[in-house]
Amino acid sequence: MHKLYWKRGSAILFVLILFFWTSIIPDVFGKTVKTLSIVDRIEQRIMPELYYALKTAAGKNPELDINFQFTIFSPRKHDCINYNPVFAKNSVKMLNYLRSGVGEVISIKKELKNNEDMVELFFRYISKNKNSFLAKAYRYAELIMGNYDFLIIEPTFVSVVHPIFWNKDCQATDSKGASAEDLIDTAYALMFFEIAIKMNKPVIGQCHGAQIGYLYAGGELKKIFDIYKEQEFWPAIYGRENPYGGPCEIWNIDQFLQNRYWDDPSIIELTKYPFPEYVKQYMGIKGKEIYLNKEMQHTLAMINKPAAIDIFTYHPLSINNITDSYKFNPQLAKKFSYLTKRTTEDFKKLIIKKHIIDFYKYKTMIGTQYHPQITYDDYDTSIFFDFLIKFIRNTLDKNAEHTADRG
Repeated sequence: MHKLYWKRGSAILFVLILFFWTSIIPDVFGKTVKTLSIVDRIEQRIMPELYYALKTAAGKNPELDINFQFTIFSPRKHDCINYNPVFAKNSVKMLNYLRSGVGEVISIKKELKNNEDMVELFFRYISKNKNSFLAKAYRYAELIMGNYDFLIIEPTFVSVVHPIFWNKDCQATDSKGASAEDLIDTAYALMFFEIAIKMNKPVIGQCHGAQIGYLYAGGELKKIFDIYKEQEFWPAIYGRENPYGGPCEIWNIDQFLQNRYWDDPSIIELTKYPFPEYVKQYMGIKGKEIYLNKEMQHTLAMINKPAAIDIFTYHPLSINNITDSYKFNPQLAKKFSYLTKRTTEDFKKLIIKKHIIDFYKYKTMIGTQYHPQITYDDYDTSIFFDFLIKFIRNTLDKNAEHTADRG
């Protein structure tokens, strides 16, 4: 009888100790990570390569206990696919308010003074004008983002960062290579980005997404080549030996600056570069050379570092990475018949000569100009997504701890 009471007493004591112990341990984020992915306006699914890379990396790192649940933000598509009526309704309302708010953006830009920042003025207008179309759109962005834990701003093909936000001379919706739809895309990407950053939620921005984050952080965007002269000089091609022993690099300008094969851009070229030291340190990798593939297609360059970001690597064509002054390489020309002195000279005339950033961190965001998921299994590229999984987990847990402390 005494043994029975002892066992019951021990069980109760164990439960009380367990309850006390768990009550003093800081909360950590749960397994399911509800992810909002902002996609190109013509898409209705997450980028398959990005989906594969993130899901595979999460599976490879079970100790981080992450299971992604993806939702795309593509409000123009919700009139035909409506699995989540509330989400779809909120998305369409946000889109409609933004369409009505295009004139407000133009008015903001016309009031911009030389020493002011357009993005800063854009959010100041929203804060001060609660009944404006932009403010109403912003409130729907808050409503939507409040239900998600992690934000992705994906690479795009159609959508571009509208020059009204980064070119001081642009005051209209229609500009070469951009339209009112791009203005809307840029506005909602900036809104979602600000909300996620203010909520301390992890953000990944690639290409278009990296440019959005860089612009928000106070950085400058500039055309990476002279888009007004591009057709005049086409084809513009530059070839060089990869400085890290990878395949030779063939860079070409055809609407985009890209490092794909000029005669068949559906073929991905490998551009071998060392892993950023920041990633190696974060992952505890010492004394080992590891490499990733930098796959790129873009028209804008991120230049002039803002104080708020940490830069980890520069673009392969950044002025500090060019040692040959874009010289014609006759040995490469033997392998690639389309690589000539003229195409090389034309490339040199078009490309900007600046320090161009391609990988940075801003608060809870990681931004890359390149698309490592395109070649996940080449070189050691997959480690980059192991890093992202760890970064996401650490950011979520840190945010949960801060929330618990405030509670």
